[in-house]
Amino acid sequence: MAYAESDSAVIQAAGGVLTRPGAAGREVMLVHRKRYDDWTLPKGKVERGEQHAEAALREVREETGCEAVCEKFLGAFGYEVHGRPKIVLFWEMKLVSQSPLLENDEVDEAVWLPLSVAVSRMSYSQESSLVSGLISPPSAVRETAEINSKAWGWSWIMGKRSYARLLREFETFRTELAFLEAQAGRNSNWSVAAHHSLDALERRIRNEDVEAGWHLLNQAKRWTLYGFNDVEILNRALVLFQESEKLTPWRKDAVRGLLSGLKERPPAVAIENLVEATRLRDEHAEDRYHKIWLMADQLGILLWLAFVAPVSLLLILVGILAHSDQTLASLVDWDWHLILAVLLFGILGAGFSAAQSIIRSSAKNAPIPERVSNHWVTTARALFGAVAGLAGYAFLQSKIFSTTVVDGKIGSMLAISFLFGFTGEKLILGIVAKAVGGNRSDEDQRGQ
Repeated sequence: MAYAESDSAVIQAAGGVLTRPGAAGREVMLVHRKRYDDWTLPKGKVERGEQHAEAALREVREETGCEAVCEKFLGAFGYEVHGRPKIVLFWEMKLVSQSPLLENDEVDEAVWLPLSVAVSRMSYSQESSLVSGLISPPSAVRETAEINSKAWGWSWIMGKRSYARLLREFETFRTELAFLEAQAGRNSNWSVAAHHSLDALERRIRNEDVEAGWHLLNQAKRWTLYGFNDVEILNRALVLFQESEKLTPWRKDAVRGLLSGLKERPPAVAIENLVEATRLRDEHAEDRYHKIWLMADQLGILLWLAFVAPVSLLLILVGILAHSDQTLASLVDWDWHLILAVLLFGILGAGFSAAQSIIRSSAKNAPIPERVSNHWVTTARALFGAVAGLAGYAFLQSKIFSTTVVDGKIGSMLAISFLFGFTGEKLILGIVAKAVGGNRSDEDQRGQ
């Protein structure tokens, strides 16, 4: 199907990821546009009477001086230009011949770069992701990534249920899309864009990437809004207006501002406002989904690091002592067996504190847990309990004061280690909160 820009509100464009063998591996061609001072893939608008692939080859020839052949379709992405949606389709291309670049008003330099170098130089993340996909990691790295993905995500019931739900929504939407296409025409521009989003979604589904899958499904649904008639637009706006009640305050105000008086607005403005309001709603849902998985990741780490591992080691320690006709109570003050038990109880205390704060903060939609959600910080929060527990034990051994509660017995010592680990984790969390409190993001300032 050939397209012309004047035929649709959607700007049609195409480009190429042109590669060749190099001394250090495959290289890709990038161009520098002097008007924008950016590094990008060769691309441009589809002219009247052109197929997308033909336009991609022409743009590569004009902007690089290279003759090429299309090998496979890589994908597409969309964005807005002066309020109009634009979709760019990309093909992976193989070099046939290269001629000197002719002087023109748009491109002043075309260079070959190794794939990894090109990714770091490119100005736009969507384009760099296409090139990144051509970089094949060693098989051992791929296998490790697959093993880690299965171990940390899809063995969980929660992950399996989310994956199944995405599949159901995907199948349902494909049926809805077919119905809309039957009404508006299969080759409508919004339909082409929606199918490209669904193609990308299918790849994510095969990789069991649920979070990216929801983003692409929401994107595909927004493309179909361009196929709605006036009545459907108003009906969808009414539902979205009511649905905005559950959004965060700033999103609620933004959505209602976009939808207010929609009936009196020109059709082109009305549909753009509806699309933008829907995007804000989708971002809210995706953010909540992301935070749920952040919490699940954190609690999963704590489960193994702060509960399963310490309890297992304690049982092993008790077994070792029993085999040598000893008990924890029979150990001298600084025996390494006793110190190990103190450290493990400190980790247990910190694990309980961290789990409590993660669940509470998630319920309150607080920003701090998201800022400290990476695996290293979560691990550090639990391990800090070992240090705090040891400090509590040393405090007891110092004999600074003596009470009937702290009686020097092994049970009391381990209980104090647990308590110090619990409070120590809260101390380090408070320090992190103060450290990031003065540099909150715009999202935090708008009330999440």
